[in-house]
Amino acid sequence: MKWISFLVAPASVIPIIFFLQIFGASERCFADAMPSYAQIHPILWMHQTPVGEQPGWSTKNWFSYEVNEANVWGVPMTLTDKRNGNIYNYESRFEQTTLKIEAGHAFSDNFAAAIVVPYANRWGGTMDHLINAYHETIWNQSLFERNLYPQYATVFSVKTNSREYFASQRPLQGVSNLDLKMKWWVWKGPKKKEDKVKTAEVCACGFAISSFTKVPLGTAAYGGTTGYLDQSIGLHYGRPILKRSAVWFTADYTLLGKNPAIEEWPRNNHILMYEINFDFNINDKWAFITNARTQSPVLDISQVSYFNTGVDAVSDAANQDSSAWNALVRWVGSESIGLRYTPKSGQDLRFSFVEDWGIGPYSHTGSVYTNNAPDIALVVQGRVDL
Repeated sequence: MKWISFLVAPASVIPIIFFLQIFGASERCFADAMPSYAQIHPILWMHQTPVGEQPGWSTKNWFSYEVNEANVWGVPMTLTDKRNGNIYNYESRFEQTTLKIEAGHAFSDNFAAAIVVPYANRWGGTMDHLINAYHETIWNQSLFERNLYPQYATVFSVKTNSREYFASQRPLQGVSNLDLKMKWWVWKGPKKKEDKVKTAEVCACGFAISSFTKVPLGTAAYGGTTGYLDQSIGLHYGRPILKRSAVWFTADYTLLGKNPAIEEWPRNNHILMYEINFDFNINDKWAFITNARTQSPVLDISQVSYFNTGVDAVSDAANQDSSAWNALVRWVGSESIGLRYTPKSGQDLRFSFVEDWGIGPYSHTGSVYTNNAPDIALVVQGRVDL
């Protein structure tokens, strides 16, 4: 779903937030930001690739949660492996309700660890009709073939030479992985000398190095896990901006383990992720939040080709844009916009809307392409410092 790009939001809202900070309420209640929203892309979910987060922490113990309702859309497509002639089929049409909980502990001023438990339930959902109606109303030349397929379906199909990996087509439900995080807070960041506010009172800023390990728990038969370990290394940098606001940046490298569902496919052995987050303080309790994230391709595009149906060029282009082609062979982007509410110090509640995006001449509809994995997501997150 591509109706507006929020990539320009951080720059466009700075004058508004600057005005609010000058004339709005004064000192804010502070709480550490929880990690960014989960990555719902079906293949990346199996590998549990990490997301962006602040470098540090301000309390010894914390608990956070995320509820994420995301719509994934990818019509059936056929790929040809240039190396050996293998034929691959892929389809992803479902809604996923996600609950992620995290419990963390700081063992020292510079070292902390956390356990993350991700739960997922894939079902027909409620968003298909709304999204299709919106496309028809606002952007009816790009329905992404939603009008050609039944609404509220639950399909995740991966085939190699007509052999279906998820043969039972039983929807994913449950906890398939356990994520272990460790972080070394190397540098606590600069001081805000101009208003005599320490960095820690604005955000847990500075520079940190993290380790993120995905440990499989369930069977790989339903698309929740690969059944193998994945290991990530992350770099995190954050700093205060304006008067009571902050920005932080994350770069992650994930070394991918085996993935039996696409093991014969020309897949890349690693994933790169870059994410930037902005927290623009409005007053002592409210803030405007926005972010942008991009992750490198799952498949090596030089070794795979999209198989056109041959009906006509327009239909082939529409089918390719509506499939998961971009989600597998292009950089996968998403962005969010929302609000943070901090009722009192040590508590944080966030509401976000997420959509997909991608930059490049890869779509017949324009210079911005979609990956639909997910198409859109509605996210509620909360955190309590203990």
